[in-house]
Amino acid sequence: MARIAVVIRLEEVRRLASISGYRAKGVARQMGLSLGQFERRFKAEHKVAPQRFLDTLRLELAAAMLEKERMVKAVAIEMKYSRPHFSRAFTTHFGLSPTAYLARLDRRKACLRDGCVQGPA
Repeated sequence: MARIAVVIRLEEVRRLASISGYRAKGVARQMGLSLGQFERRFKAEHKVAPQRFLDTLRLELAAAMLEKERMVKAVAIEMKYSRPHFSRAFTTHFGLSPTAYLARLDRRKACLRDGCVQGPA
């Protein structure tokens, strides 16, 4: 029996991620693969576990939303996190809480506007 090679394209995974709630099991189901098949193939091709990739994708999108939305609670809800879980995951990923991330953005914007000599803290 010949094996069929399945190429797991990141663009396709990104597209299916939001549909599947950023869960590897849901993406695998959408692709017609078992979770185990999806995990093995994704990791072999992309050198990272699919759930880790999806978690990173979700947090990067949350950061972009946070820059526009400016309300931590609203972004947490939109990205299907509880508020405390969102804050923990965001802090672990970015090294700053969502509130501190917004404060840093505000300092950078003020610095750009006012022509700071040194970069913001």
